[in-house]
Amino acid sequence: MIFRSFSIYFLLTIMRKKIFIVEGIWRSGKTTFIDNINNLAHIHIIPEPSHLEFNIPNSQHIRDRWYARAHLHNFRQAINFSDNNIIFLERAVISSIAFRKAYIKKNDYIITDIYHKFINELISLRENNVEVNVIMLSLSNINHCLNHLNQHTFLKIFNHKNCLLSYQIYIYNEISKLAQKDIIIPIYNPSIEDILSIIKNNE
Repeated sequence: MIFRSFSIYFLLTIMRKKIFIVEGIWRSGKTTFIDNINNLAHIHIIPEPSHLEFNIPNSQHIRDRWYARAHLHNFRQAINFSDNNIIFLERAVISSIAFRKAYIKKNDYIITDIYHKFINELISLRENNVEVNVIMLSLSNINHCLNHLNQHTFLKIFNHKNCLLSYQIYIYNEISKLAQKDIIIPIYNPSIEDILSIIKNNE
């Protein structure tokens, strides 16, 4: 009887979990958006990984694979986190696959195996009634992003307006594909109130 009660409690806890992935190109407001939510609700935040904290070889392929693996690691952290049922991640493997398509012009073996693992995790979560919301924040003023990239030496290589526009479109397209598979819930350019309403409905 105790085991049965524990199992029911565990199942209800899992069913209430909501994971929010916040996507968008540089300077689209991801960090600010998450911080604003955190000021108004009790959430757990998993920040975007940064290769600058590690000794990563100066190779774009190696760096792209490192980011994809780091994003997958963060997503798995969100899945296994048990102290809070509302978890926000800044970016996921979606960004990595979109970046490869926009800048490297390839959808190749470098990170597709990691992307497939990410999709499998999403499928497993859907089967276990864990809700994954993907928030897409679009940037209308691309020049704002260009100015930001110019200020950072390691980002200047990405300072191409057409590539930035493509990057944003590819992120949107990848989110749309996952939504069509019914393994995520897409949320495009929501207000803080929109997200707080979703969180409140989880209580």
